[in-house]
Amino acid sequence: MRSRNAILNIFASLMLQALTAISGLLVSRLILQTFGSEVNGLVTSIVQFLSYVSLLEAGVGGVIRAALFKPLADHNDEQISQIIKATRHFFKNIAYVFSVYVLILAVAYPFVVKGTFSWLYVFSLILIISVSTFFEYFFCLPYINLLSADQKVWIINLLNSAIVVINIGVLYLAISSGLGIHGVKICGILVYAIKPVFYATYVKRHYHLIETTGRYEIKQKWNGLVHNVAQYVFNNTDVALISLLINVAEVSVYSVYYAVASGIERIITSVSVGCAAGIGDVIARNEKSQLNRIVDLFEFVQSASATIFFSITAVLIVPFVNLYTSGVTDVDYVRPLFAYMLVLAELMYCIRSIYSTIILNAGHYKQTQINAIIEAVTNLVVSLILISKLGITGVAIGTFCGMLVRTIMDVNYLSRNIADRSVGRFVKCILANSIVFELSCLLGNLIPIDPVNWGIWILNAVIVSIVTATVGFVVYWIFYKPQIQELLIRMKIVH
Repeated sequence: MRSRNAILNIFASLMLQALTAISGLLVSRLILQTFGSEVNGLVTSIVQFLSYVSLLEAGVGGVIRAALFKPLADHNDEQISQIIKATRHFFKNIAYVFSVYVLILAVAYPFVVKGTFSWLYVFSLILIISVSTFFEYFFCLPYINLLSADQKVWIINLLNSAIVVINIGVLYLAISSGLGIHGVKICGILVYAIKPVFYATYVKRHYHLIETTGRYEIKQKWNGLVHNVAQYVFNNTDVALISLLINVAEVSVYSVYYAVASGIERIITSVSVGCAAGIGDVIARNEKSQLNRIVDLFEFVQSASATIFFSITAVLIVPFVNLYTSGVTDVDYVRPLFAYMLVLAELMYCIRSIYSTIILNAGHYKQTQINAIIEAVTNLVVSLILISKLGITGVAIGTFCGMLVRTIMDVNYLSRNIADRSVGRFVKCILANSIVFELSCLLGNLIPIDPVNWGIWILNAVIVSIVTATVGFVVYWIFYKPQIQELLIRMKIVH
């Protein structure tokens, strides 16, 4: 059952991330063409500032999922019900606080943002965009955490995939009908209202949640807070600094490249999402003999997938953006050095998430909170130092440095405290992936890529992908032959 759920989780997550990436590019392109770079940058900035509400979550989502692993394994309905009851209360309070935060942001941000927008324009847009986040906290998150802990992430992802597809169609019709950006975002709210109805119905039918007078104390809440604050300072440093220290047109440039890179990153980390609950279940059942084998295979699959995909992205992203923004002349979107550093940063995130996923699903929040703090501080300090001279490229370098430091710290902690494995395995992982990345980029850049239309770009993409896949297969067979053979056995390709 654990393997079946992992496969379903990974498949559904891959599908969601692919659809999300496509949606982000299509919707952003429509907004760019219809409303211009300033509006696109403004929407991106608002979404980023609204995401700071996750600081209020205090990292409780991860703590709750870790707490649910054992009662779910033991089929303890009483304890599950107590945890969900406490979770509902917590997230509803966050929704109320979020409402106050939105009002303050809506009043103040129009005075801060650099652009040509009226106060009322920005104020009303913030209120509209915030509604879907309110729905998420008030109605959905307790049930999302329950399904995630029960290894049913695939249900969440299938629902989100359906919503993404519907949303693309609705937004296209809204823009085609001549609605302004405010009307377009209101249409999106109507689509997202599907989520709370679905979750309430599904959980009622499939879980025996009972009325209970018992109270559940959410342990490690403050340690989860430290992780969450650090993570969201880290995640939102880039757009916040660009918005405040440069301008929203540069935010638009950043967001276009980030849409591509983060889309690839989300596809890769679908492996983490799909395996996370299964790894938590292994740890909860104290199956130590299984853990190292799973970690080795997990490390190989995610790091190799990330390296191959981002090697291809490093070669193709600038020509892609050049075509994608053709006809948009209000700002220069061709930024090769920035593109390379952003791709490298997202690749490092995919590798780092291998180790942080295992650590947090083991419930080690308190022990590793310093790692998260150092990652965020490193990103912020390096970005502030470099942004004045290098602009958005300096911000990307700061992101990479933060992720690199956190990766090294997490690897060291994991090897000493959770999985009895040598740090030398990580060194081998970095060596193999560095060879693949650098060699693939070198060979890929020898291929002349100056596409004049999408057909030629796709042809170039196929050639680059074949070259990269060939390099990857040869290098990984040398470094990871046992893991490749085990993976093939698990996939029932060889017996």
